[in-house]
Amino acid sequence: MPFIEQMKSEANRQYPKETGGCLMGYLSDNKKDIVITDIVGPGSKATHKNNSFIPDYDYQERKVAEIYKKTGRTSTYLGDWHTHPDGRQSLSNIDVTALQNISAYSKARTESPIMVILSGSPSRWTLSAWQLLSKKFLFVRFVKFLREVKLRIH
Repeated sequence: MPFIEQMKSEANRQYPKETGGCLMGYLSDNKKDIVITDIVGPGSKATHKNNSFIPDYDYQERKVAEIYKKTGRTSTYLGDWHTHPDGRQSLSNIDVTALQNISAYSKARTESPIMVILSGSPSRWTLSAWQLLSKKFLFVRFVKFLREVKLRIH
């Protein structure tokens, strides 16, 4: 099943509560395209609420390590995806903070993480993707340091 369909399936399963997971992949040779090779779901111990989602971190770390090893260290952790049921495509303040935290977390090994959001409801999900470009955006409006990114699904 294609990755977007996997995300939509999980979104439908948890609707109207939020859900999400991790994104695995790599930057293309031209360093402009982000290639998603795998997604990791929320895990069985995740907490799903109407306006928040807390993943099963142990499960996600295990799955990320498995994919990394299985792909010969090609597919790495890129960032996260989650849903905004009946919500907006844009990032919330919590999402911006999550991007900052991912960027600052040394084990994540990514200074420019991405965040994919599925907003809407079953049969009407819309995908948007954002990338943190600079850690310095703490001092200015975050929209100036985020850009919508194009994803190529592998």
